[in-house]
Amino acid sequence: MLEGTLTLLREGQDSRSLKQGEADYVAPNVVHRGLNLSRTQPAKVLSVRVKPKGAPLSTEVQPQP
Repeated sequence: MLEGTLTLLREGQDSRSLKQGEADYVAPNVVHRGLNLSRTQPAKVLSVRVKPKGAPLSTEVQPQP
């Protein structure tokens, strides 16, 4: 995290809040989402993705009921 706080939601795990200076790793093929829950403070994130050449950057997953 470069600035602010981000709530990381990862399938099958409890949510985690990442604050400035912290980092996390999301394994390949794990459904996840990052949310800025603040209405006043922006969040700035540096994200690095490694993927096979020609593969899509992301895949949309429909929420489960």
